[in-house]
Amino acid sequence: MAVANNQYINFDLLRYQNEVLDITNKFKGRVGDTQDYIKLFVTSNNYPVDLRGMKLLFGGVDPKQQAHRHYLDFRADQKTDNLEQGRCTVYFDENTFNYQGTWEQAYFKFIDANGNTVSTVDMVLVVLQDRFYAAVGQTANIAIDEFEKEYEKVREA
Repeated sequence: MAVANNQYINFDLLRYQNEVLDITNKFKGRVGDTQDYIKLFVTSNNYPVDLRGMKLLFGGVDPKQQAHRHYLDFRADQKTDNLEQGRCTVYFDENTFNYQGTWEQAYFKFIDANGNTVSTVDMVLVVLQDRFYAAVGQTANIAIDEFEKEYEKVREA
């Protein structure tokens, strides 16, 4: 089962920055687990987004070049969750993170009740043996030192 806590990761739909979020303490999943979860606080220009009636699509290409599209279940079923105030717990299915490595193309797509895409949050995900990093927003120029260190270890071996 995933290791998670009650710290929310803020996804602002309008204000992207070139930043890498170390979410190691907020999400750790293992291959084949069910109900791995991550807590999101979804805002738009720092104001909470009402998530009621929305759907969440997670997609991307995993390190083995397999395309993924998962409609994720998100709920307000934990103590501090509130969909109206943009706080939710997102549950990944057991087929999401099958391999260690970098997801160069990953995203969360928020879809309203009419099927319109409200916003897409692009990410680069780096899944290591015991760490999970997410680069949110414009990610083209981001280098992750930890990934480079792991790559060097593998190359030297």
